[in-house]
Amino acid sequence: MIEAADRLSHQISTHVSATAGNAYGQNEALALAAVEHLLEARGLISETYDPAKFAQTSERLGKTYKLIARLSSLDDIGIDDVSRLYQPDAGHLSDRTTGFLRSAIEHYKDSLWAHGEYSYKRTREGLINEIAEEYVQLREWDEAITHFEKALEIGRSTQFDVTVWRDEFADLIRWFQRLTECAAYSYIRAGRCIEGLAYADNSKARLLIKFLGLNTFEAPPEERAKIEALRKEQKQIEASLVAPLVINRRQQVERVVAIREELSALAGKLAVPDARSVIDRLNQLLDDDTLLIAPILSSLGGETVFAYRHSEQVEVRHVRSKDAHFFNSEIIEGRQSWMQRYGQYKERQKKSGSELTEAIYRSSKALNDMFLGVLLEELSRLRLPAKSKLLVVPHGALARLPLAAARIPEGKHLLDQFELVFLPSIQIGVRASQLRPADACSPLAIANINGSPDAPDGHPRFNRAECALLGNAAPGRVRYLARRDVEDDISATLDALAESRIWHFSSHGRFEELAPERSFIQISPDSKITLGQLHAAGQQPRPDLVVLSSCESGLFDTDDLPNEFIGWPTAFLEIGAKGVVATQWPVASLPTTFLMARLYDAIWSSDGNTVPQALRSAQLWLRDVMASDLPPLVKGWVDDQRLNSAEAEELLEGLKFSGSAKDGRAFPEPIYWAGFAYFGDPGLRLKR
Repeated sequence: MIEAADRLSHQISTHVSATAGNAYGQNEALALAAVEHLLEARGLISETYDPAKFAQTSERLGKTYKLIARLSSLDDIGIDDVSRLYQPDAGHLSDRTTGFLRSAIEHYKDSLWAHGEYSYKRTREGLINEIAEEYVQLREWDEAITHFEKALEIGRSTQFDVTVWRDEFADLIRWFQRLTECAAYSYIRAGRCIEGLAYADNSKARLLIKFLGLNTFEAPPEERAKIEALRKEQKQIEASLVAPLVINRRQQVERVVAIREELSALAGKLAVPDARSVIDRLNQLLDDDTLLIAPILSSLGGETVFAYRHSEQVEVRHVRSKDAHFFNSEIIEGRQSWMQRYGQYKERQKKSGSELTEAIYRSSKALNDMFLGVLLEELSRLRLPAKSKLLVVPHGALARLPLAAARIPEGKHLLDQFELVFLPSIQIGVRASQLRPADACSPLAIANINGSPDAPDGHPRFNRAECALLGNAAPGRVRYLARRDVEDDISATLDALAESRIWHFSSHGRFEELAPERSFIQISPDSKITLGQLHAAGQQPRPDLVVLSSCESGLFDTDDLPNEFIGWPTAFLEIGAKGVVATQWPVASLPTTFLMARLYDAIWSSDGNTVPQALRSAQLWLRDVMASDLPPLVKGWVDDQRLNSAEAEELLEGLKFSGSAKDGRAFPEPIYWAGFAYFGDPGLRLKR
């Protein structure tokens, strides 16, 4: 009977996508037959008292009713408006559909009861999540929140289990992240916007994968030290238990269980910040000129939370946005999506800039359609004073998108309206802003490949010119890392950087998506610094600003761990940097040289620019500069002794080959200027 019911359920599910109308009516006979078979089977199981089979059959009944409810709701809303299934509006469900959803909840609860407290945690977590999702469809937000929180409570404990292998751990984190987003979405729809923001924010940048160790900005130093000590002890005990003969095995196992329980309790404490703490953090981050946004794109619906200061008070609001289904189609999984096109670009031996440019244009429009358009409309409706700073707490792969190039009304880019600051979490932004920068002019350390113009292939072109432009314009001392400083190990490199508060890396870099701990920056012809090494090095020395002009230095691992910000910016913020400038895709060396020169000129100008202001100014200048203006600029640098003749000749030769756009601009395409992003303290200023 169960097998027959499963076959009928499969027939129904295959008919859903092909149904052109009257979805429930066309499949009613199949649906009722499937339910009848399962109810009969469960009745027989009840007589023999087999809890496991009773739980499995009840779960099948829940899934069958959920499928039937989907068919019925397609009739309620119309087959051409499927998106409303995931962003339910009041009154869109019929009594028939509501009844099916409640039946699904009832049978899922029966299954949960039969499983009891001792079944596999993931099974119980999944059932509770199913119940919560049905409550979302019913728009019973408080019930949905209650059940999402129960599922999250189970899921948190798995994050500290060091015995879980990487692939399984990544899967657990993805599952946990999805629950967190759905809980945040439910909070917002229930009118509890601040709690929704707390859930969304706290899921970001908390834990690195186990091979990189712990990265919890939310933990106070004493709790952080305690967690790290417990994890270390747990690893040592579990490693010793592998041996065939272990003395006191029982006591050792009991100690591991106790450690896991303690870590689970700490995880729960870190994962649920109260609303007051979020308001306190926002009070520290926001001024009258700043807007913070946190797009939440759950599988159930999309909301963009935004916060600003008004009349000395922090206001937190939200606006409806596209959901994760649109996001996945336009940004992640669709054939023409940004992630797919970018992945194809990276795999090609012969890379075409025009191919990446086309993908950037498409995603820039999708960003406006997804959440920026409705957000800007809402800000206009509220008649708020104009804001010039936009703090972005991005959801998952949003951290990898060309947000600066996003198209907004009147044909402008988002960068035209705002200076952009990316925050892996609100807490990271607060922590970075609380660090005190150097009181005097910050010395500059420049790490580059130290290759000659005729160096072997693989050394970036215009590398010497970039470093010369920065070093000769610096108001303070400059140290170039010699090869001997970087060849030994990471500690030797950090020792060489210790005297400087500005670190500039001008070299090749690569982000390893499948193994982010092996991502590297090449700082000499034979030496690399890896992300894993940097995390293991600790928190000293501390720079004020780190600039990574190398390729892909700003990317994060959003494939394996959707909202765990694993990348160079977070790595440097972790060791105490106040701000990081990094790149989001492979950047061309020639325009990067001009942009970096302009960036440091703006940082060290008498205008007192913040680093985000300086970066925005440099990006807009590079976008708008005329090709005919660049050769005189290079010659002026020679006259000012910022470049020697060989370095200038290399730049001029590059300009001859680069040409210009039809309107005469040198680098108008977003591929040249939109890939640079700033992370960290929104108000970072450097002393001259």
